[in-house]
Amino acid sequence: MLISDICKEERRATLNFIRLSPRSEVNILTGKLLGVPILLYLAAVLTVPLQLWSGLSAEIPLAKILIFWVIVVASCLLFYSAALVCSLISGGVGGFLPWLGSGAVFLFLMLMLSLTVNWTSVDEPSAWLRLFSPLDSIIYLFSSSEGYGEEWLYLRWYYLPVGASTVSLIGFTLLNYALWTYWIGQSLKRCFRNPNATILSKGQSYLLVACLELVILGFVLQEPRTFDSYDFQTNLTFLSILNLAVLLVLIALLSPQRQALQDWARYKQLKTRHQTLVQDLVWGEKSPAVVAIAINLAIATTPIVLWILLQSVNNIDKTRILFGVAFFASWILIYASIVQLMLMMKTPKRSLWAAGTIGSIICLPPIILEVLGIFPDENPTVWLFSTLPWLGLEHGVTPITVFIALLGEGIVLVLLNLRLTRQLQQAGKSATKALSEFKEQGVGNRQ
Repeated sequence: MLISDICKEERRATLNFIRLSPRSEVNILTGKLLGVPILLYLAAVLTVPLQLWSGLSAEIPLAKILIFWVIVVASCLLFYSAALVCSLISGGVGGFLPWLGSGAVFLFLMLMLSLTVNWTSVDEPSAWLRLFSPLDSIIYLFSSSEGYGEEWLYLRWYYLPVGASTVSLIGFTLLNYALWTYWIGQSLKRCFRNPNATILSKGQSYLLVACLELVILGFVLQEPRTFDSYDFQTNLTFLSILNLAVLLVLIALLSPQRQALQDWARYKQLKTRHQTLVQDLVWGEKSPAVVAIAINLAIATTPIVLWILLQSVNNIDKTRILFGVAFFASWILIYASIVQLMLMMKTPKRSLWAAGTIGSIICLPPIILEVLGIFPDENPTVWLFSTLPWLGLEHGVTPITVFIALLGEGIVLVLLNLRLTRQLQQAGKSATKALSEFKEQGVGNRQ
């Protein structure tokens, strides 16, 4: 309902009038959150007497029922705010977006429920994802089975026993909701008034990635009951997938479009020395996002590298894992460079072309190698040059071969950024020349 309402306002051009309102973004968006699903809220309120009667009849403490309501409200605030962000940046996806958003939330909740029903251990980073689902907290509060509660007793965050009691676990869950709702609120405030702005500034992206790594590493550094090489590989895989998803999203969010890059290139041609190029690339909102992605990549991988180096688990090859981190970093920077280059194209569907290209680069090479019968255990060297080099690293490639593969990816990265620099210089000169001719023509007309 929320996504559909915002999309209708966008199509009818009435949302621009709302943006001109003197009221604050928080006031307007809170009105949307409270007003659009009002019938749903009324239906929920009508169930309250039945919930109280059935809960008290089952001898469930009133405090747990109240906690249940608080968790549901907190989770709804998170998902509803995320829905508003999706609708504001939809870019005219149309009637498909409400179904897509609702389906994504439904699939996420069902996945978390399956993890809960299958008694998945909570002494791993995936427990962080389960904190976003109110189903876990509800089952924890109302389950008559003691085994489920005992499983959560082992949850640690930076060695703190947050799962030792109901108060600490529910409090930690609510803090997790509050933290990510705050970041969603920041993006709402930023993109509501200016729909052409990126959801996050580059500075905010650095803080967001640092915050994410700080939270997720707390689950990695806990003291589980047993921890072997398999658990280490599982945690590392989870961290890698999470960081890959976050960095790909940041590439999409931080990469400016063609017009913004042209304005920045023209400004760079005319500006004084008071602001350096490095400052522009690190903090400027219209500058290319490759440097910002590199900084976010460093923020994301540095704690993981330290964790790998300090890990005392036997039967793990730290050198091979560090090589894998290097490949991961090089591919992320290549993706960022390709996206920025494609956003410089003159075609109207640049974003779709960029997304399709990155998806093809990620998926097609492994598929082609599999179809051709080139498997990692037989030809690991070839897999080093694919988008899944980790499969090649697992089958005894020599360090020289790894260095050659990394050098090749480094050369590709340099060539891509040289091409991007050349295009930006040409765009800046063309825009500056056009502006100068326009000014000269204006002066001639006045004379």
